[in-house]
Amino acid sequence: HKYLRVLDILKQAGQKKNANQDGSHVKSIILDIAAKAQKTAVVVDRPGTVTSLTIQPKNRSWTTPLLQKCFIEIRYDDEVAPRVSCPLGIFFGSGLHDGQISSLAFGRLDDGSGYCHFPMPFEKNFRLTIRNEGSELTSFSVQVTYVSQLPVRPFGYFSAHYAATKKPVFDEDVMVLKVSGRGRIVGMAEDLLTKDLMVQEGNTRIFIDGVRTPAHQSDGHETWWGWAWYRGPLDRPYQLPTQGYTYKEKVGNEFRGSFYRNMLTDFIPFEEDIRISFEHGPVNTTSAEYRTVVYFYHRDEPALILTDEIDVGAVASERVHDYRINPQAAPRTRQAVFEGVESIVFEATGYDVTRESQFRVKVAVENQGVRLVRLSDPSTIEIQQRARVFVDDELVGEWFQGHFNPAKTRFFDNRLQPHYPRWLEDQFSIPRRFTQGKKLITIRIVSLGLWNEFNYRIYSRMEKQ
Repeated sequence: HKYLRVLDILKQAGQKKNANQDGSHVKSIILDIAAKAQKTAVVVDRPGTVTSLTIQPKNRSWTTPLLQKCFIEIRYDDEVAPRVSCPLGIFFGSGLHDGQISSLAFGRLDDGSGYCHFPMPFEKNFRLTIRNEGSELTSFSVQVTYVSQLPVRPFGYFSAHYAATKKPVFDEDVMVLKVSGRGRIVGMAEDLLTKDLMVQEGNTRIFIDGVRTPAHQSDGHETWWGWAWYRGPLDRPYQLPTQGYTYKEKVGNEFRGSFYRNMLTDFIPFEEDIRISFEHGPVNTTSAEYRTVVYFYHRDEPALILTDEIDVGAVASERVHDYRINPQAAPRTRQAVFEGVESIVFEATGYDVTRESQFRVKVAVENQGVRLVRLSDPSTIEIQQRARVFVDDELVGEWFQGHFNPAKTRFFDNRLQPHYPRWLEDQFSIPRRFTQGKKLITIRIVSLGLWNEFNYRIYSRMEKQ
């Protein structure tokens, strides 16, 4: 029965949702918006959850100004700044074409109606505004379906962040989203314009909770959107409920394409902050224009707070934290870069730990657990780094890091060139039963082979997972 239910849900992609469900309310309006003006389309002044919204242009036709110059804005609970601010075209899947898009959570119907089915909970009120940045009068039919009941707490506000980059910075990723707080990423859409298809060889990188090494990384740009082989007979648009390649066009020597991805079951949670970036080409040197929207649920307050940090190799920091290493080792200093920011060289001093290290750090008394973030050198160890972690002499578990990156060169300008090696940051979570009610904890790291450490940051989790 569960599998049949899932199949029924997937079959609903690209279909109009029934607005007259039990307990649902509907608000509809037709708006005429002058050039360089905006109008509030729908206001709901009671607690509830928007379950669906549709926006249809006059004559059911999406022109380029309607796709790219008219913005949807959504505000909740008397907030001044919108949580959603995005051109209508890409909000519904693409700003490059006016065709049908059959995604499960958002898209366009064959009658021209753009739809969004992401639930949008709020405690006081909901306000939807359309802003016309174009030079002509525009007209839209807007319909919002909602249920009037207080959402279950805690909840995140549905948000959509739009980013446009016309000229990427050499040697730096294209920034798609950077936000603090807690929440989860649930979808993305992109319009891409480029004269060099090698831009598809760039990776998508997602950095979570202040960790400077990506937690998620694709092996190419096109694979992030669920397809591959951007040259040849397999390079053709398709649409599925969860991902799609909706548009492909060659204008002169410029490629134009539109892609979407729903992340309803593979959503990406974050507890302090999140940063999503695109590598433009194999080594961040290829030119392209990116227009992206990221759909996510968000609360401004972080669930993780930084309560301490030990700068390994710095005498003052080691003294404050009663840092010890056994057997004693000589410190070493290293210069390296982080993935996605290869233009910035970062220097740090640390140790190779052959047996064990120990240090004392502060945590919040009311913590619901603790997270350790370590800065390490992945280039000098040709086997996986492993260590046992103890808190106040009680074994917590094994810290394993299998990443190894010895690269000190990179392929650029058709040849290998010298380049800085990379830093690695990884993390280890300590359950609350080892830390709750304590102001200080003593951490002991017992190496199971080779281990190195240049810095530790200590985060206290302030909310149950």
